[in-house]
Amino acid sequence: ESGYHTCLGETRVIAGNHPGITHAAHRKYIPRHVAEYFNAGHHWTVIYELAAGRPKKAEQEDPEAAFGLLMPDATPKPGYFALKDLIALLSESKWDAKAGRWIRPAPFPTRALTFALRGATESVHHTLLQRSDGSFQLLLWNEVPSIDLRAQKDIRNTPIPVRLVLHDPAARITVSRLGPDAPPPSQFESVREIDLAVPDEVIVVGIRLAKPLRPAPLAPPADIEVKASPSSVELSWPVRKGADAYWVSLNQRNCGPAQRGPDGKARFRMSGLLPAMTYPFEIVAVSRDGGVSVPAKVSASTVDASPDLVVLNLKTIPESPKEGETVTFVAVVENRGNAATDSGVAVGVKFGVDGKTVCWSDSFRGPLAPGQKVELKPNNGPGGKSSWVMTRGCHRVTAYVDDVNRIAEIHEGNNGRTIPVGTGDGPDLVIPAVTVQEARQGKPLVVDVTVANAGSDAVPKGSRVSASVFGIDEKRPRLLGYAISREGIPAGGKLTLTVKCASGLEPGKHKLQAVADDVNRIPELDETNNRAEFEVDVGTTAETQGDAPAK
Repeated sequence: ESGYHTCLGETRVIAGNHPGITHAAHRKYIPRHVAEYFNAGHHWTVIYELAAGRPKKAEQEDPEAAFGLLMPDATPKPGYFALKDLIALLSESKWDAKAGRWIRPAPFPTRALTFALRGATESVHHTLLQRSDGSFQLLLWNEVPSIDLRAQKDIRNTPIPVRLVLHDPAARITVSRLGPDAPPPSQFESVREIDLAVPDEVIVVGIRLAKPLRPAPLAPPADIEVKASPSSVELSWPVRKGADAYWVSLNQRNCGPAQRGPDGKARFRMSGLLPAMTYPFEIVAVSRDGGVSVPAKVSASTVDASPDLVVLNLKTIPESPKEGETVTFVAVVENRGNAATDSGVAVGVKFGVDGKTVCWSDSFRGPLAPGQKVELKPNNGPGGKSSWVMTRGCHRVTAYVDDVNRIAEIHEGNNGRTIPVGTGDGPDLVIPAVTVQEARQGKPLVVDVTVANAGSDAVPKGSRVSASVFGIDEKRPRLLGYAISREGIPAGGKLTLTVKCASGLEPGKHKLQAVADDVNRIPELDETNNRAEFEVDVGTTAETQGDAPAK
């Protein structure tokens, strides 16, 4: 169940964020959508939805009223007619009024069609279908954006000139467009080649060959060998007599043809797989005269090993930048896993300052072997900038490796490293005093934490200044509660935050720790002096303790 909505002014839908598109883009995308999903192995795609789910709302008022092929008032959108035309061109089912059901054609043997699309770019996609009478329907389109989502305007894409060349001559070729304004179909008689202009919407090329295909029997591939790595699989087998090509699929998704080598073997390689997984492949042999073998099935399991990328070191050039200086970041990345990264896959690093991405590195292409290190510098960024200009104050510089998850790793949570960079000016949070308001058995612990700014710059109003209380009796600190203020703290100033802990403590003495800005929201001159330890004696009656000295 999938689709598009046409509410341009809103992206929030029930399932998350989903930008709206124009009616013109909707008309193009709906047929492309079902064809792409068919190629991906989804033989049943439900378009969400036929009619508007909230008919009492206006189309531009609510995205849930704009998903329909019909408007809220039941007026058909152009995409409705495009899908209707596609169904009319492809469907062979007929309605039997007496039986009250659809009658489908009897099963029939499928054939291979040998053709070329000369001049086609990588963005020209196709879906090839066959009818029960032996004719073919070739869906063609240019898979590029048809709308600028940011500007909310349609894009006028120039059609791609393509020459369709058939191995066997056709008695007739019919080219049909879809939608309410589609021109009449074009027809070509007794041809082997025709010129096409492939637009960014589906055109349907009907092909009826001059002579029926009568191929000789074709044997499926045999003696298939499997070689696997943690993230790739390679299949190979001897090329059999009569086979002109082999096509590979995974879970009914067409993965493309195998390559024939000089050693008389066919090979197919797929990368970007997950380790320790089993992948079921099917391989069919095809011949130029239309032969298609039964599929050969083989399961291939990837190796149980993965890389593990960490930022071993992060530095700036110059090492102590001054205000106004251009800063270059350098990250040393190490693979601590037990498998190399894939060859040709970028080992990317995102560099950020105070939580904002300023540049990145994506020029290094693997493999990066276990134990191997590589030094990476930014080569691009927002607006094409690969560096950052130092500003006054203290900052947190972060490097995060594999930020867009190109690589499956053993651990995904150890990819970042942060260092402080400053000009000597900035805030510096410390805890000069802690006051326990209430520490009684069976009652929540209430603590006043004084947070002072010992730095030279203010913490601006609106910044989230936090104070957290941890129990440190055990081996690992346990968070008991926290409080947040957005009042800001001037240089030399202070504020008091009241922390109401979620649960009480057992009677007796306990060691606790108060921490200011424990999640590092605020860049500081010194990130190591934000803590203060104190003790609390929980009694069976109300007890109040005075100021506890900061440690």
